[in-house]
Amino acid sequence: MKKPHNYFSTAVILGISQIFLLVNAQADVFCRNVKTGVVTVSKSCKGAAKRINLAKIGVLGPKGETGTTGETGAAGATGAAGETGAAGATGTTGATGATGAQGAIGTTPVNAMSSLRRALLIRASESACTGRSSGTRTFCSFAGEVGSWNVFSENYTGSTFSGLDLSDSNLQSINFSFATMVGVQFDNSNIQSPNFSFADLTSATFTGANLQSPTYLYTVCPDGSNSGAEGTC
Repeated sequence: MKKPHNYFSTAVILGISQIFLLVNAQADVFCRNVKTGVVTVSKSCKGAAKRINLAKIGVLGPKGETGTTGETGAAGATGAAGETGAAGATGTTGATGATGAQGAIGTTPVNAMSSLRRALLIRASESACTGRSSGTRTFCSFAGEVGSWNVFSENYTGSTFSGLDLSDSNLQSINFSFATMVGVQFDNSNIQSPNFSFADLTSATFTGANLQSPTYLYTVCPDGSNSGAEGTC
């Protein structure tokens, strides 16, 4: 009886092995035609061609062990910065805060007449400072005068009356602004529309006096307080 032909001779196996090494990466299969014994490489075996079991004939060895993990590659370059976003809308204006409390009324120093302002006012001659007739007697000193006065529309701006006793006097529309009148006695006098702006009336007395329509503007009152602007004593 004739022995079957051994298609898988050593030479055939070696040939398949060489082909396997060349095409294994492409994942093709080996096909053998059962009629002719021809071995071909194809994506799939068709017709009389049957797929060859490479492991069975010793060409394909057992699966190898998993290799070690390769080293981590270097980090890639940082990408370019993105475009700046558009500015947001402006917020609405907040509500106006409440009005603060009004500050305290300022005060003027006692008898506040600067040397510059004194220089701007015309001072009467020394002779004009004598006597009690009506007229202008600014910055006069009436120290030592005694007795009651009877004068009208007199301007005594910046004059000194400290310590005088003007009791029982008749004083009509007198300008006593910036005058020093510390301790003056106006007792029982008739005083109409006097101007005491910026005057110093510390300790002055008005007992029984008929005082009508006085003007007080930062005046030092008899009790030492300050009238402030448009105040009273």
